[in-house]
Amino acid sequence: MKISKIHLSLAAVAILAGLFSSCRQEFEVFAPEKELYAVYCILDPHDDAQYVKITHVFQYKGDAILYAQANDPSATGFNVTLTGGGKTWNAVQDDSVQRDSNGIWPQGQILYKFDTKGQNALQAGQKYSLLITRPSDTAFAISATTKIPRQPALKSYPGPFTIEEKDYSFPTVELNDEITLNFLRNEGFGFEIRAYLDYFDNGQPKTTRFGPTRVFTTSRGCQADNPNTPELCYVIPNQAILRKFARDVSLAEGLVSYVDTPSIASDSNLLARPARIEVTSLDSALTVFMGANNVFGFGLNLLLDKLDYSNISGGNVGIFGAINHTSHTIYISTCSKYLIGFIHPEFPPSDCNW
Repeated sequence: MKISKIHLSLAAVAILAGLFSSCRQEFEVFAPEKELYAVYCILDPHDDAQYVKITHVFQYKGDAILYAQANDPSATGFNVTLTGGGKTWNAVQDDSVQRDSNGIWPQGQILYKFDTKGQNALQAGQKYSLLITRPSDTAFAISATTKIPRQPALKSYPGPFTIEEKDYSFPTVELNDEITLNFLRNEGFGFEIRAYLDYFDNGQPKTTRFGPTRVFTTSRGCQADNPNTPELCYVIPNQAILRKFARDVSLAEGLVSYVDTPSIASDSNLLARPARIEVTSLDSALTVFMGANNVFGFGLNLLLDKLDYSNISGGNVGIFGAINHTSHTIYISTCSKYLIGFIHPEFPPSDCNW
């Protein structure tokens, strides 16, 4: 079979650039000389809509990025269906989602959208199949399957907990210290850690995020409490979250404030939820895809010369994967609030420093 160099389309490069920490200008794959497509879809049962991106994989000898900036790579006119759990979803074309392109790529894009809110919601633990067909060609079909993992069970910082059997609160975390998370896999294959902090900049709500961490499949920096169970643990280095939060908050244009009141209440639904730690589980196909493409910089190499790392049928490229996640609310210590830069009525302890 004759092999030739082909370049991924604009949208494929843009999607991968969003996943990866950096991107080279020459992005090449090796594939048979035939009609090929790049297909990207990551199912999330928490979302009210799921999106599929389908783009042409084109052959071009010059600068692929310049070519892609001047040509629309979107593949339109397909019938795209999702099946699983006894249900079928039919996608509609959607051009309302703007691409986060940093000014490099055109903002417009065409996606295929599944409505998964309410009774149409996707279910964890369920297998789903994606099928792409073309009305004008009954022999044309692209397919892939995935299974949505069940939520990882985060054991660290559970809440809300009771105080004197009448009030509720969430655990307080000192971000200056090392943070160890313990959780159960619950069908996940790979995992990521994130942390979020909600705050106000001159009264306007904003959110800063730590992570995601590199995808991991085994415990990192620690040993799970019970090695006889499908349990993992992960150590976040001291000040890692703190420094990321502080850096983002320092860019605020005005006075910044952090609202964690009420932090004690007789009704847990009344508690403030200003910060949270999240564990995301990935299905096996997405874990392998991200690892194979060195998504978080293990000597980053965007040369995809092995189509084995795609689960899209017919020699096409891309990924049809699934994620699930769980999070626990936390309160951050007075010292952490001080070091991040929040105005707060409490004075930090005398040993509060970097």
